[in-house]
Amino acid sequence: MVKQKVVVAHASGIVQKGLADILQHTSDVPVSHFVSHVSEVPLLARLKKSVLFIDVQWVIQQRADLYELKRNRNRVFLIANDEEAWFPGGSYEGAFLITDDLQAIQQKLAVIFPQQPKAVNGQSELTQRETEVLKLVARGRSNKEIAEVLSISLHTVISHRKNICRKLEIKTISGLTLYALINNLVS
Repeated sequence: MVKQKVVVAHASGIVQKGLADILQHTSDVPVSHFVSHVSEVPLLARLKKSVLFIDVQWVIQQRADLYELKRNRNRVFLIANDEEAWFPGGSYEGAFLITDDLQAIQQKLAVIFPQQPKAVNGQSELTQRETEVLKLVARGRSNKEIAEVLSISLHTVISHRKNICRKLEIKTISGLTLYALINNLVS
């Protein structure tokens, strides 16, 4: 089976990085290529079986034909500033608005990249206690504070944190916090 390439074509590094991070953490889908200049849009038609996220303004500027971009079984999703944007040149699979909040983006991505329940590294999902520890880590609690709140030993907290990092394949506190936020474990 050919793995799909994911391309983000947008001038803004913030939009590129933000969408890439959300794709990676929400759908476990890495972005394989970034396009930072409008002149590269026509070259995207050469890709095969790819998912393309493209700035709608670039499509308009290049007079890109969405049918041409979709020719090799590519899926095209437009990035737009507002709902009133005019989408030229054919049909597209969907649109992401700059004003979409995280939940709206996650819902759209869940349709594009359906997730199968999976175990990470052959491990089961987090246990209830590991989830409790993760929530407290995401809230900025130290190991000692977590031990006191959950009435467990410091050694047990450290063991739970090691298991969480191994299962989620996330090594940093900021990464664990982002995971907790994306998965609605903390608000």
